[in-house]
Parts: sequence; C-alpha cells; structure tokens
Amino acid sequence: METTFTSVTSEICSSQPSPPSRISVSINRTSERWISSQKTSSSLGFPRQIFVKKTKVIYMERNPKDTWVSLYHHTNGRKGTVGYEGTWNHFFDLMISGFGYWYGDWFDYVLEWEDVIKTQTQVPIFTSAFEDLKQDPVGQIEKLDQFLGTNRGRQLCEQIADACSFTNMKKAKEMPSESKHKMLKENAAGFYRKGEVGDWKNWFTLAQNELFDEVFKKRMAGSSLRYTFVQ
Repeated sequence: METTFTSVTSEICSSQPSPPSRISVSINRTSERWISSQKTSSSLGFPRQIFVKKTKVIYMERNPKDTWVSLYHHTNGRKGTVGYEGTWNHFFDLMISGFGYWYGDWFDYVLEWEDVIKTQTQVPIFTSAFEDLKQDPVGQIEKLDQFLGTNRGRQLCEQIADACSFTNMKKAKEMPSESKHKMLKENAAGFYRKGEVGDWKNWFTLAQNELFDEVFKKRMAGSSLRYTFVQ
C-alpha cells in the first residue's frame, strides 16, 4: 500500500516572471512519499491527483505581516534571479498592490486555499499556524501525529519539537561557507533569520500598517481566516 501526502505553505507565497520551483518530491520508497510545495492548488504543475487520490495535505500558514517581512529578507539576501534588489518600502508596495513576489498576490493565494479547504471536503487537510507551533510545538506535532495516523506518542513528539526548534534548526542547517558565498549576499542573514512572531513591528511604518489593515479588511471580507500578529 502506498501512502502519499503533500505539505503546502503560505509563509513564502507571494510574482516574479520566473519564480523558483517549489515542488519537490522526497523519500523514494514504495510505502510513502511526500511533496513540498508553495504553489496554489490551481497553479501549473501542482499535482492534480492529490484531489483524486484524496492525499493527505498539510497546510502551513503564518500571519501576513511577518510573512512579508520574512520574504523580503529571504529574497533580499539572495544572489541571482531569485534575489530581490530594493528597499523594504518598495517591497511593501509590491505586496500591498497585489503584484506580489514570486507566486503572485498573497490575498489570492490564501483565499484560494481557504476555498479548497472548505469545498474539497473529501481531501483530508491539516492546517497548522507558525504562531501555534511557536506557542505549543509539542501539542501541534501531536495533532499532526494523529492526523497522519502514525501514533508515535508524546515522547517522540517532544524529541521532534526539540530537534526542530528554531535554534537547533539554524545550527543544523548552517550552510558551508562555499555554498553560502554562491547563494547569499555578504552579511545576509541566511535561511534562518529570527523565527519570531511580531518582528513586522520593526519594519512596518505607521502609515504602512494602517494601509495594510485597510486593504486586509477589504480583501479578506467574508473570509473566516484569522491570524495572530503578536504573542
């Protein structure tokens, strides 16, 4: 019996003419496979069989203010075609205008996935927020354990939470200096910067925050999505 599940994240999801591919397949075994993606369900290349085979989906989300700041630093620190050259103010304008960066408009992205979760009820979808993982990592991993049907117990969930803490992940994923030089600009934070909730307050100006709240209220009218902006 083959089990397949996919992980979709809205943390970095916003359009550059040639965005980097975010569909990757792991674990070459007949018993299980997983696919990681940052695409919308209607995007070209998104595996449609997920909905036919009722594949388990793990949908990760994060509050948009921190998401935008995180994406800015992630792209601003990169070299080459995936890198962003510009100020935070210009980046904010791209995002709030609906043009977005890499994968299009953030609002369209999350609203499309909200519709999928509501309408594709035959597909088992587990939703977890970055903020919830920060506040109660073991509890969130236990829920995921139950969702996947692995039933590994609290002890292993605690070990996973420790191994996947921001501090330990940053140490474990430290890039070799040669690779870092090829991919990142000098003094760039790398792939693991802060991992905090509410860092957006250090970047959003008062005017930007007011504009965001106004656009958010208008674009998300009718949506049941709720986000934690500070903890």
